[in-house]
Parts: sequence; structure tokens; C-alpha cells
Amino acid sequence: MIDELSFLANLQEAYLEEGNWSKNTISISDQSIDDIDKSDLKSIVEKIADRPRWFRDFQLSIPAPSSYETETLLLYLQNGVCLKQQGVDLLLASTEQSSSDWAGRISDQLSGENYRDGVELIYDILSISGDGQLRLSISINKSNIKDDLFDECDIEIGDSSPQFWTSKKTLEYWIDDKNVESIIESQFSGTSTPYHCFLDGDSIVESQYVGFISLYSLLNGGTDYYPVSCQSSYEEEQSTLTNLFDDTDFNPPRVSPLIFDNPVLRDIYEPVFISSAIACLATTHSLDGNHFEAETKTDRHHASSQIDFGDPTTDTIDDRHMPEIYKLLEEVVHPDGPSSLTHWHRSVATHCSSFTEISTKNREISHYYGFLREEDAKKELDQLQNTIEEAFELTRTVATSLSEASQSLTSDIQKIIITLLAAIVTNFVLILRYSDLAVLAPFSISAIAGILIFYFPIIQNEIGETQAIMENRTGDFIVYLSEIRSHVGTRVFDLGKIEDQHEIHLKTAYKSLENAKQTISKIYYILVLIWAIIIFYSTFVISEWSPNSITVLLNNLEIQTSVIENEAPIKITLLSSTIPSLWLLYKLYSHFETSEANFWSSSLRMSSSTSDTEITFPEIRKESTKPDEVDIDLFEDITPQHYFEYCPLLLVLLLGSMVLCGIISLYIIM
Repeated sequence: MIDELSFLANLQEAYLEEGNWSKNTISISDQSIDDIDKSDLKSIVEKIADRPRWFRDFQLSIPAPSSYETETLLLYLQNGVCLKQQGVDLLLASTEQSSSDWAGRISDQLSGENYRDGVELIYDILSISGDGQLRLSISINKSNIKDDLFDECDIEIGDSSPQFWTSKKTLEYWIDDKNVESIIESQFSGTSTPYHCFLDGDSIVESQYVGFISLYSLLNGGTDYYPVSCQSSYEEEQSTLTNLFDDTDFNPPRVSPLIFDNPVLRDIYEPVFISSAIACLATTHSLDGNHFEAETKTDRHHASSQIDFGDPTTDTIDDRHMPEIYKLLEEVVHPDGPSSLTHWHRSVATHCSSFTEISTKNREISHYYGFLREEDAKKELDQLQNTIEEAFELTRTVATSLSEASQSLTSDIQKIIITLLAAIVTNFVLILRYSDLAVLAPFSISAIAGILIFYFPIIQNEIGETQAIMENRTGDFIVYLSEIRSHVGTRVFDLGKIEDQHEIHLKTAYKSLENAKQTISKIYYILVLIWAIIIFYSTFVISEWSPNSITVLLNNLEIQTSVIENEAPIKITLLSSTIPSLWLLYKLYSHFETSEANFWSSSLRMSSSTSDTEITFPEIRKESTKPDEVDIDLFEDITPQHYFEYCPLLLVLLLGSMVLCGIISLYIIM
């Protein structure tokens, strides 16, 4: 591939100053072929046939004798190199040679792909004519050359944007012909690195950001900087610059000055490097074409510069001090700790009236920046004691809030258990005192139905409020602690201990809430089951269809199996119990209709509390967190979320059976 591109080096040698050496095209217009060797012209014509997509245009023409006439084509590009008969006629017009014979011979050579012989015949015609002069115009598509180069050599380019240059000189010619703003727009406006690859590797130094690789090193594995690796380094450097300016009122430069990581690169892109470097150290800056302005104002100092990069007499930074500027910028963009642009701006304005003085006062600037940082650190240390106390006070407040919510919930659960025990004890007393189902059934069912319909929703609502309190307090904790961490916490105090302490309190409250949900779900089922047993037994007692074997068995156990005098209260109880049963069935249906819970998956689950509670504690970011950015859902894994979700299929069967018993009792009455 390198040998195939040698004709470009020959063109550069012959027409370096006359040619147009742009990023995507090489153009040479109306230049004498006397400046190029005959063999080189033959190679060009031959290469047009081999690589037609590399060439946009090619013309070999006879200049017009006056400005009022047009040139005459001899060779031109049209599906290959073609001969123009008119050009041969004009060259041999003053001789006795047959132009048609010469044209036929040249055409035969070109059509037979003997391009070198065809060009040799043209030189023979020039010798015969004596005074003939030919002009060369050629346009070469560098983009297609670059694409073929990387494709055929199987070099992965990733997201990079490779560029092919014949030499460092042609790149310099192109840059010198453009203003700074257009160079930045053309080379550094996107996220892709402008990966430079040179046919002639003389006087170039490799860069980890933009390549600057000789074609020989690239094709023979003589480099560590391939397009993909340079793209990664370039993106990282640009991202570092962007992060430095985030959350500030300052505008970053379009390109990080640190990508110009060697003297050769800084020399070629000197205006871009200088403008980007000053932009990092100025509060305001602007670039219009070649005109760059920068300014920094503090309470007592003022630094400003106006640089016209198109004017060689303008005051700018001395080339000899570029390494010192680069070293200073490494401290600004890649600090060991957090970098404060405001401190850098103050330091520059204090020691410099013009930004062009930075190169000679970089040590003073760096030293004064360190002094400002130390002063700032002292102020932070003065505030640290209050900050620590506030952080621990927040932890204590959150812990107290969680503890109170848990204790309140536990107290309510205890009331349910006491009520349940009281109902059971009362039933035993009634049984022992009267041994009469007519007294037991109405009292028990009324008490159970009242607890299920009125008291349990209140407890469920309190559980939801407790859950919301825990999440809100955790959100408050995250917002406040992130605010501390974004300022001084990461530098002077380890906030991890406070986070750990809060997580312990949160786990304790979480465990209480989990147990509460499990407990009320189980109590709910116990009450429904007792209700169902009373209903089933009452139906058995008043019905005449009871099997004799069961009746005999119950009589032997001295359990009542029939009622004679007080049958009416039992029947009324059976009928009236259908109303709360239907109401609870409706509430169960409504719950699954409006919630995200799945009835059938819940029906197969009898949840139980785990011994080791695991919760996902939200991560506290290093930067400040706003309240609307906190999204906490600590309890999504607790099951059940509602007592209706604790095996609802069994609930439906029990409540449905009680409704069925009520219907049976109605049939018996009638």
C-alpha cells in the first residue's frame, strides 16, 4: 500500500507550494509538467487506471495562446484516461507528422493498458513539436484513499475519524490557510478524535490522543497508538474537561488543550492550543475567526487579552514556554484533588494583567492557587464541627422517628391480639355458662365481623403511613447527607459511619414493619376461620340433613347437635352474616382490581418473615441530590403488602362458604 501511494510524495515534491492540500482533497491546477519527472507522470496515469476512485479529476492540456481563448485538452478523465484528438492536432499542426497516426498509436496504448508507453508517446510528440508545453490539473480524493487504506489493511477505526496526510508540511499548509475557528470546527467539533496518519513520517511525534502516526509504523505494528485506543483517550480527556466545568458559570473551550501532548503537535496547532489554554484560565472568552478575546475580573485585579492569530506581529505566548503552559494546565484539568476554577482565575488575575504573561509566571500562579486552596480548606475545617454535629443530629432524629413509628404500630398490633384473646375468652365463658349456641353465635360473629370490617383497615392504613414515614425520612437523610458530601464530606470526613448507623436503624424499623404485616395477615385469617367454623357448626345444628354417624360422635363428646327452643336467633345470625361476608368479598375484589398484586400468584403463597432481613439501601451520590431526584421503594419485596394478599383463594372459599350457609339457612326457614 505504501508503494501505491508514492505518487503522492512525488506530487508534493513537485507542487508543494502550488497545490491545495486540504483534509479530504489534494488539488493541483494548471501547473507545468516540466516540474514533475516523466516517470512520475507515467505513474499517475497508471494509478488512475488501477485506482479510479482515488481521483476526482485529471487533465493534461495545452495552454491557450491568449487570455481570450481556452486551453485544449490532450488527456482527460472519463471512465479512465482518454485522449483528445484535437490536442494532438494542435501539437503537430506546425509539423509534417500525421496527427491521426500519432493519436491512433497513443489511443492503442491507452486502451491496451500500456499507460506508460502512451505517456512516452506524448513526450515524443512534444519533442517533435519543439515548442509545445503541457499543463497538469489533478484532483485526488483523500477520503477514498483513507477508506481503502484502513479497510484493506484491516485496521479497526471504531468511532475515530482518521485523516490521511502526505506529510507534516501539507498539514501545516492547510492549517496556515484557515482561521482558528474553522480549524476547531473542522478538526475538533465532534466526539471523534482526528486521527492523523502520515505517508512521510519525518519530523512527527506520536500522540496518544490524535495519532500522528507514520503509515509505515501503522502498517507494520510499530506503534501503540491505534485509532481505537486514541479514540478512548480522546473521549476521556474531553470528558474530564467537561466535568471540570460542570456546575460552574464558565464556558469550557471546544477542545481540551491537553490533547496536544507533544511539542510537534503544539507547534502545528499552536493557535488552537493557546486559545484553549487561555480559555481554561479565563472567566469569559470568545473566538471569532482568528480574533480571540479573554478576560478575568476579581474584586481587585483584572487580566485580559486580545489576540489576532492572523497577525504575525500580535502579542501571544512564546513558543519556548509551551511546555510550561502544558504542565500548568495538567494541574488545572487533572488535579490531585478537586480543582476550583475560581481559584485558578483569581490566581491568574492576581499575577498577570495579560494572559500572555502566564508562560513566565506559571510558578507564581500555581503557588498562589495552592495558598487559596489552603485558605479554603481552613474555612471548611471551621465548618466541619457544625457539619458533623448536624449529621449526627439528623441520624438521631431519623432513628427516633423510625422508632416511634415502629412502637406505635407494635402497640396497635398488640391491641388486635388482646381483642382477639378477649373474644376467645368471652366465648369460652359463654360456653361454660350457658352451653347454648344461640347465645354464642350472635355474639362471636358480631365481634369478629366488627373487627374485620372496621379495625383491620385502620391498622393497614397505619402500616402504610409508617412505611411512608420510613421512606420519607430516608429520603431526607439522603438529600442532606449528599449535600454534606458534595461540599466537605469527601475531603475531610468519612460519612460512611453515619450511613452505616442509619442503615442499622432502618433495618430495625424494616423488620418491625415486616413482622407487623405478617402478624395482622395471620390474625385476619384466624378470625375468618373462627367465623367460618361457627357458621358451619350453626348450619349443621339447625339442619335436618346431618349424617347420623357425625351426630352420634358429637353427642358422645357432649357437644350440642340440635336446638329446639332457641333456633330462631341462630337462623337470623346465619342470614345476617352473609352481609359482612359479601362486603369483605367485595373489598377483596376491589383490592386486586386496583393494586398491582396478582390474585393467582398470591393465592399460592403463604408468606413468612425471614430471619435475616435484606434491604437495598439507596446509594448516596457524591454530588448534591435534589428532593425530586430521590426515588425510594424500600418495601417492594415485603410480602404480603396487604392482609388480603395472604393466600386470597382461601379467603374467597371461606367467605363464599359462609354466604352459601346463609342461603341454606334461608331455605330451611322457608
